[in-house]
Amino acid sequence: MAAHPESLEEEGHSGDWVQTFIEVAKENVTPPHVQIDGYLEMTCPAPDGVDRIREALMSGEASSKRAKIQYIGAPRYRVVVMAPDYKIAEEELKNVTAAVIEKIQECDGKAVFHREGK
Repeated sequence: MAAHPESLEEEGHSGDWVQTFIEVAKENVTPPHVQIDGYLEMTCPAPDGVDRIREALMSGEASSKRAKIQYIGAPRYRVVVMAPDYKIAEEELKNVTAAVIEKIQECDGKAVFHREGK
C-alpha cells in the first residue's frame, strides 16, 4: 500500500480513512531491498595516479544513486549496490564498475572487478 497508494482505489476502497491509512503505511512500512557487492582492484602508473583513481571512483559513484564505493585498502575498493530487486542491483553494479574501469583506462591505469561468493 505504501508503494502503490492507488491500489486502494482500484480495489474499491474509499472514504476519509484512506488518506490516513496511506500516511501511516508510508511511515511504518519499509519497501524490500537487496544488497550486492564486489571489489575493484585499481592501479594507475601516472605521477598523479592517486588523483586519477579518486576521479574514476567518483565518476562511478556519480553514475548511480544506488551505489556506494568504500575504501578497503590500496588497491582494493568495495562497490555496494542497494536496489529493490537483484536484476536492478546487478545492472547498477555493472554500470558503476564499467564507468570506473573506463575512466581509469583513460590514463593507462588498470582495474579488475571481482565478485566474491558468500
